Order: sequence, then C-alpha cells, then structure tokens
Amino acid sequence: MSGQNCANTTTICEGSTFEVCKNGYTQTDADGNDHALILLLTATGSNAVIQSSGDVANDGQACFTFNAPPVGSYEVHALNYNTMAVPNALPVNVGDDISAAGAVSPGCYNSNFLTDFVCYEVVSLPVASATCTAGLANEAVIEVDLMSGTNPTDVMYSLNGGAAQSAGQFVITATGMYNILVTNTVTGCTFEVEVSCMQLPLELTRFEGTCTDGTRLISWSTSSETDVAHFIVERSGNGIDYQSIGEVPAAGHSTTLQNYAFKDETAGLRRYYYRLHIVETTGVRELSRVVSVECLNGGFGVLDIYPNPTNDEVMLTYETVDRNPLTFKLMDTFGRTLWEEKLTPDIGLHNKTLDLSGYSPSVYFILIDNGKQRAANVVIRD
Repeated sequence: MSGQNCANTTTICEGSTFEVCKNGYTQTDADGNDHALILLLTATGSNAVIQSSGDVANDGQACFTFNAPPVGSYEVHALNYNTMAVPNALPVNVGDDISAAGAVSPGCYNSNFLTDFVCYEVVSLPVASATCTAGLANEAVIEVDLMSGTNPTDVMYSLNGGAAQSAGQFVITATGMYNILVTNTVTGCTFEVEVSCMQLPLELTRFEGTCTDGTRLISWSTSSETDVAHFIVERSGNGIDYQSIGEVPAAGHSTTLQNYAFKDETAGLRRYYYRLHIVETTGVRELSRVVSVECLNGGFGVLDIYPNPTNDEVMLTYETVDRNPLTFKLMDTFGRTLWEEKLTPDIGLHNKTLDLSGYSPSVYFILIDNGKQRAANVVIRD
C-alpha cells in the first residue's frame, strides 16, 4: 500500500473490478504474535465501510479484488490486527465506522491505517446509443449518440473492429447487425453498442422518457406498423445490462399515428436507461434506440463534475433539499481551503462553474456543506 493522503489516484471504469495488494506483509511479528490483514473500502470524506476483504493475510503479499462502487472517489485502507487480541470477530466490518472501530481495537498493529491509504476514482463509461437510418440508394447511416455526459472530443469510435475515428457516424452498404466500440481516450474506459440496420416493421417517430414524483413515464409513437405483436420495455441501471420490466400490446397493422406509454414506478437508482424490444408476429425482434431518464430523489451533494480532469473551468451539478445557506470550498490534499463561497440556492438541481485555471496541476477536493450535511468530491487539475 502506498499513496499518503491521495497523492496519486487510480482511475477505475464503472462496473469493473480492481485488485488492491499490500506488499511486504508478514503474518507474525517479532514477538511471535499472529496478525491478519483486512482491506477496507470507503468513500472519500466518509468513515462508513463500503466493502471489506475479510482476512486476506498471506506471507509477502496480500491481495483482494473489489467491485467498483458507483461513480465517485474512494479510499482503500489496510488494517493489520492481532488475531489473539480479537479472536472471534473482525475489528471492522461492512457498515462500521472505520475511525471508531480502528481507534478502539486492542489488536490494531498499524495505528496509522486511517491516514495511509490508496485512492481510486470510479469514472463513468462513455455510454452511448446508436441508430441506423436510410441514406442514399443502397446506403444507410449509423449515428452514435453519447448519453453519459462524456466530452465528445475525448471519444473515438470504431465499427466492427475497424479503424478508430473521431466522428460518431458511419455509412454502410449492407443490412445486418453492427457493433460500435466507444472509447474515452482520457479515462481508457470503453462501451460497446449494437445496432440493427434492417427494415423495421414500423416507423418509430417518437421515443422518450420523463420523471414525475419518482415515477418514470416511457412513451413512444409509430406512424405505421406491419405485423407487430407487442413491445417489450427493457431497463438498465448502467446502460449495458438490460432486463424486461413489462409489455405493451401493439396495434399490429396500422398506417395512422399510434401512441403508447408505460409507467415504471420502481424506486432505486437516480438514472435508468430504457429501450424497446419490438416483437413481430413472426417472432422476429428488433431493438429501438436507448433513452435515459433521471429523477431527482431529494438527495444532497454534487452529482457531476465536468470535465474532470480539467485545465480550465469545471461545471458542478449539485442538488439541494432545502433553502439553508450553502458553503462551497476548494481544498488541497493537505486540507487547506483555497477558495470558499457561500450562497442560498432554491431546492432542486443547480449548476455552478468553478475556474481552476489559476491552480497548479494536482488533486483537489470540492466540499459542499449546508450546516447539516457534507459531501466531498475529487477534481483533478491536469
């Protein structure tokens, strides 16, 4: 383990796993006491344990593979403890307060584990959708639409394993299924999207989603239908893995405008991705494009920092749950306040611009405090 106070931060792609190892670890100390090692994952600025490795003690090196948590900044601490002093239970478990448990543990062998940690930044994938529309004679155009707030200038696209290009548009001359690899060149994260370039059994003129009072309404319209049996509404929390959440009967045969709607009242994530599985009476299935729907859930804190890393300005998207005065602070890795501003926003979602062009390249923390709650996020000035 290395990296005092987030001197270095490793980027992890959303939805992946990452391995953390502690080198030079010895199971028995000079007095002959047996020691165990636990690796603990917490969010930056929080003492709550999110994931715990359990005892991963091995001579020489101890490793554990964590599942990447949601997008944000995190720390991994290594707690070395005396198994004789704590014989029946781990000193820190998931959900425990890492500072309180570590401070009172009689068997804590490395008392500096709270300040000696490695840092990770989980970044979002370059989530995208793709559509295929008819072009000139014997041609069709595939267009890729970024959906995750990724800076388009950071993205490269490749079709069916071909050469990468900066434009998210491809001209094809044959029907079939096509695979587009979307790569964020800054983070190295990738996302694959598949699109069908075939004659659809309908003309989908509208497909959109809204959120009202926590209920998401997915609606769409067709201008014509031929042999369409029904629509399967599919939902995903990460834009990758989809599951069916309901079916809507289709008109079947129509040359007039048809309107459809489906309500998703499931509570859970702030943002979901939706698509339609269009099922013909013959059993043939086609996929629609993807729409994302985001609900404000009465939370507090910074939802997004873009672009991050940056060498200029960043846009903060944050949510407030009351009209209490709010304090923004920019802090360095030593805990020094470099900038502070107080304001009183309305309840809801807001944007704020912060200029970092005058600061040296480093890792900084943006702290938001309403007097009752605090939230901290990492921003990198490159």
